[in-house]
Amino acid sequence: MAVSAVAKLIADVRQNREADEKAFYELVNTLANGKKPPAADAVRSILAGAEKSLDDLEDEVSKSQRRVELRATIAAGEKANDEIPAIKEQLDAIAAVLETAQRSHDDAAKPLRIELEAKREAISQASMAEGELHRTRPERFDGMMQQARVELQVAAAEQKAAVKHLAEMKSRTPNAGTEEDTPLARQEAAEGIANAERRLQDAEAAVSAAVAREEQLVDEARLA
Repeated sequence: MAVSAVAKLIADVRQNREADEKAFYELVNTLANGKKPPAADAVRSILAGAEKSLDDLEDEVSKSQRRVELRATIAAGEKANDEIPAIKEQLDAIAAVLETAQRSHDDAAKPLRIELEAKREAISQASMAEGELHRTRPERFDGMMQQARVELQVAAAEQKAAVKHLAEMKSRTPNAGTEEDTPLARQEAAEGIANAERRLQDAEAAVSAAVAREEQLVDEARLA
């Protein structure tokens, strides 16, 4: 065989192989992209021409599908990258609005904070002044205030005892329908409750008077 004939044969074989491989990968792309495949006989013919098996086809389809996914991921990333400047621009605009609002807030709040601090300082000074007034009050108030505190303690103790006494009197009221439920027993119970209530009222009045007396002495000592 002449050299030219051999070269032509090799070229034809190569061309046919390239055509068979092209057909094989076109089949791969068709399947990978979910398109309608050719008939089974055509598939077998393509596989035979490309010297590929069904396993080879399945493997190449899987790879091709993965590459489709990768290209889609890359495209999504590129799109996201293109959209970032617009988002940053919106964020910058919001930040500028917030910065302006913050400055307005600070300008409005500054005098109020200064005033609030002055009020707190005034309260602190008043508390210290109150303590010094108490420590430097005339000695004549010491005995009177001590007596007022004793009177308040006594009145409070009596009030507590009166509350307990009233509860006890109420518990002595006979239950209706029992042997103890007589007119005399009900009358005695009512009188006992009435006396206990008057005692409690007197005790409460004494407590109020003692508190008022102590407050009066505090005011007088402050002004002395």
